Amino acid sequence: MKRKIFTPRPDWQVEHQNIGFDYFNLPSLDGSIYWSEGVAYEFTLKQIEQLEDAANELHQMCLAVVGDLIQRGNYPACFQIPEVAINHIEHSWKQNAPMLYGRFDFAYDGRNIKMLEYNADTPTGLLEASVAQWLWIEQVSGIANRDQFNSIHEDLIKRWKTILPRGSHVHFAACQEAGREDWGNLEYLMDTAYQAHLQVSELSMENIGWNGQDFVDLHNQPIQNIFKLYPWEWIWEEAFSQYIHPQTQWIEPCWKMLLSNKAILVELWKRYPNHPLL
Repeated sequence: MKRKIFTPRPDWQVEHQNIGFDYFNLPSLDGSIYWSEGVAYEFTLKQIEQLEDAANELHQMCLAVVGDLIQRGNYPACFQIPEVAINHIEHSWKQNAPMLYGRFDFAYDGRNIKMLEYNADTPTGLLEASVAQWLWIEQVSGIANRDQFNSIHEDLIKRWKTILPRGSHVHFAACQEAGREDWGNLEYLMDTAYQAHLQVSELSMENIGWNGQDFVDLHNQPIQNIFKLYPWEWIWEEAFSQYIHPQTQWIEPCWKMLLSNKAILVELWKRYPNHPLL
């Protein structure tokens, strides 16, 4: 793995704006901005395969832990799971409520991989890791082997087709006060769902209504499928959570509260002590 320096594209800011990546210049504490135009990391195919294998193995390990916790009905105190959420966690798991995606954060030195967390409920980083990087690698000169080594965009479209029948309507929601990073990711996910031949619309979490039977949008249309870029932990603190029922398909499903909880690291270590990825 090599850190390499490239000449910035002359119109790179415009390129980002054109694809809706308008939060590329969010400031960082060290004075830099969100997107580093002239810096890239070069991996070997072997390293990419190592990272993919690690992600697949850790995902299966996490699912095994979640399955054990639900089967035993044992939710350790360190998870801090609200009592009201348990029935929904268990029901969504037993109904095989489908997940869309998640993001592992790894520590990696080119050889050893260690899991830092599994952001399985509200991960961002999609637009820049898929479309923005793809355009960069196509447009920058001096790259010998042009391979992005990911198929995030294509896989999201394929996954939507697996989750919902063609023509289904999906509402996309985030917090009204969320920044452009959240809303940019939400709009990108809407685009992938649209490309999967689904109907899409967006609203803020604050504008989800209740008509006595169903959650509804601002046009009083029932919300049957909803992708929320909003943590389940926050949802259970909201008054409207009392109306959550199995007829609404939430993406991500409620069982992902366990998968994304930092306390899963403790349970992973108990089940797989001294595992090289932990």
